[in-house]
Parts: sequence; structure tokens; C-alpha cells
Amino acid sequence: MAEKIWLAVRLAFNGFVIGITLALLLRLVPIIELLVRTGWFIPLGWLLVLAVFLFLRRKKPGIAGFGRKTTLFCTVVCAIILLISYGWTRLAVVPASIIREVFNQMTWTLPAINFGLLLFTVGGFAAIMLKETFAPSAATLAEKKDSAPMSAVERRKAFAALGMIAAFMLLYLFVPAVKHFFDTVVSLLSRMDIAGLRDYIQSFGFWGPAISIVLMMFQSIAAPLPAVAITFANAYVFGWAFGALISWSGAMFGAILCFYISKFLGRPVVEKIVSKKALEKMDDFFADYGNYTIVILRLIPFVSFDVVSYAAGLTAMRLLPFLAATGIGQLPATIIYSFVGGNLGGSSRMLLYGLIAFGVLIAFSLIMKKILLNKKERRQETNGTKL
Repeated sequence: MAEKIWLAVRLAFNGFVIGITLALLLRLVPIIELLVRTGWFIPLGWLLVLAVFLFLRRKKPGIAGFGRKTTLFCTVVCAIILLISYGWTRLAVVPASIIREVFNQMTWTLPAINFGLLLFTVGGFAAIMLKETFAPSAATLAEKKDSAPMSAVERRKAFAALGMIAAFMLLYLFVPAVKHFFDTVVSLLSRMDIAGLRDYIQSFGFWGPAISIVLMMFQSIAAPLPAVAITFANAYVFGWAFGALISWSGAMFGAILCFYISKFLGRPVVEKIVSKKALEKMDDFFADYGNYTIVILRLIPFVSFDVVSYAAGLTAMRLLPFLAATGIGQLPATIIYSFVGGNLGGSSRMLLYGLIAFGVLIAFSLIMKKILLNKKERRQETNGTKL
């Protein structure tokens, strides 16, 4: 009975944390805020947690549900998301106003509601952590059993990764210039606002090329953000030739960064940055084509540049062969994208030439892929004959 009560407490706490996070994020969407009270989305967090628990229990009947690791992960991730979205100042007001709307008690003071929220979240989290540490439930014991013990090297890497994340979060939260830079970049890239990127890069004057390279490196880490927007913007600002050189250089630095993130932090961290499914596809490519994978995938448009770099870092490949393959494979696409981007505002004839060149790039990539695969097959046949 006590275990069931404690399970209900854990589910209720995690559900509230997820629910209040959903409500606060949806409040940032103007159309939703106008149509419905966002506080009504708080119960959705409880429903989501309950649905996940029931689904997992059905797949694995012995599951105990939401132990210490799950609660810690859920709380930390939601806190980081809200801090990035709102900052300290607004988080002292908005959650309390949402709770006041939910209960339709406009006479409640914001400080009193904030005190209640703080007591519930911090007190509840501390109580769960202490109880699960000194008297672990079946869920926490199951989590420990499922997770392999970390070696000393893995622990050092994990602490280093947490340190870097913490340092970035502190800079983001307490240095306004850093916060403004990353907020602006994410907004422009997510909206594919090429004109906005062009104006933003131009605003740095002499430092424009360096800022553009930093943007490419940031985009490389944040895999879903599109690099082609930066390439187009560079062509706008610097002309297609010099813009191509800057974009290519930024892509190379970004590739090195992704490569060493994988080498240093390992597969579990990389799976959080990209996705397990994407990495498994890359594993198949490397198993089939070896080091030719880099050149082949760099030549093919629409294949994620960053996922290839992360996946390469998980192999035994060294940096210099990786850079050589990346540089060769990335150069044609960078030149074509820059040429197209540089002529988007020009004559229709130049734009047509750019689009034709883009088609040629696709055809060239397919031909090169065929040549490299044939070469690999011949080498394998020769090695098989020698054996």
C-alpha cells in the first residue's frame, strides 16, 4: 500500500512539473493565450505522465514507474526550458498569475502564490530525492539495475559535460549580451529569415566574417537549425565567392566541433543532441561504405551535415581523414548554395543559372556516389581474391 501511495506522489509531482511547463510555453503563443486560459493545460501534464506510465506498464508489466533518475531528469529539463524561455524576472510573475487564473481567485497575491509554488516544487523534489536515496522504491532500484556502472573516465566526461552546460547556462542567464545573441540567432535560423541574418551579420561590421563562422559552429551543435540560411546570408553580405569561403570555413570548424563532442562525450550524449534513429542509419552507412561515407553524404544535398559529423566522431576515424573528406565533399554544395544565394536578389537569368547549377550538383553527387561505391566494391573483390 505504501509503495502505491509513493508511486502516486511521484506521478503527481512529475505531472505537475510537466503541466506547468506546458502551460508556460503555450502562454508564449499569442493565439493560444487569446483563445483559452493556458492554466487549463496543467492537468494535461498529469494525463501525459499517467499515459506514459500505463503504456510502459502494458509493454513491461513489472515496471514500477518514475524513480529518482526520471524525476531528476524531468525537473531539471523543465527548469532549464523555463529559464531560457522566461528568465528569472518573468518567472516570478507569470506562473503565479496562471495559478490565480486557474482557480479564479484574483484576490490572491502573487508573492503568496509564489511561496506556495516554491514550497511545493522545491519541497516535493527534495522529499522525493531524500526518500529515494535512503529508502529507494522499486522504480529507483529498477533504474539502477538497468543502468550500467560508469567508469572513472566516463564519470570525468560526464562531470565535464555538466560543467560546460552549467557555464553556458550561467552566461546565458546573467550576461545580457550572450542571451541577446543566442535568442536572436535561434529566432532568425528557425524562421529561415535570410534578410534578418544578413542585417545581423552586417551589424558587426569588421567582425562580420568571424561572427558568421561562430554562427555556423553554433548551428552545427544545434543540429535541427538550417545552415543553408547562413550560407545564403553570407553570399548576400560578402558576395558569393568570399561568402562561399566563409561558409566553407565555418562548416569545417563546426564539423571539428561536432567530431570532438562525439569523441569526448560518447554516444549517449550525442543521442540526446540528434537522435538514436539517425545515428543508427549513419552506423549502417559506415558499416557499408567505410571512410567513403563522409564524401558520399557530404555530396548529397539534404543529408544533415551535423549528424554525419557526430556519427563520424563515434567511429575510429582520425581527424585529418575526416577533415579531408568533409572539405572535399562540402565544397561543391557550398559554392552552389552561395552562388544561388548571391543572386536571389539579382537578375532572373543569374538566378536561373544558379538553379541549373544546383541541379548539376545533384547529378554530380549521384555520379560521384556511384564511382566511389564501385571503387569500394572492386577493392573488396580484390581483397577477397587475394585471400
